[in-house]
Amino acid sequence: MQLKSSFIGARRSEVTANVKLLDRPSACILWIFFDPDTLLLGPFLWFGGVAGERIPPLGEKIARHTKPNAKLEKADRPAHRVAKKPVREARHDRRRHPETGRGLTGGGEAPGSARPQPIGNPKAL
Repeated sequence: MQLKSSFIGARRSEVTANVKLLDRPSACILWIFFDPDTLLLGPFLWFGGVAGERIPPLGEKIARHTKPNAKLEKADRPAHRVAKKPVREARHDRRRHPETGRGLTGGGEAPGSARPQPIGNPKAL
């Protein structure tokens, strides 16, 4: 699993992902958006295949380093591909794992379990 994040309203429409994800069953990319003022999370975008299956192709475009070298050239990152923004939003539901009966979404299911709370405005600190 690779986690990516962007603030809500960001212009970014693609992320880079390691090609090793293609070799792993159930691999996925979770792209988390957040509100820059309150740091509240959501929406969550998910890119992956069916459970147990391999991730769909990431694309042919080879990622490049963001910072140039001394010659002002941005080198290729051969082990990374550029993946376009997924159109599908991740579902947050209370499905159960067929073998264990535990929730697939985790968190907040046990009595007294704590859920993450947004922190105050970091600019005010």
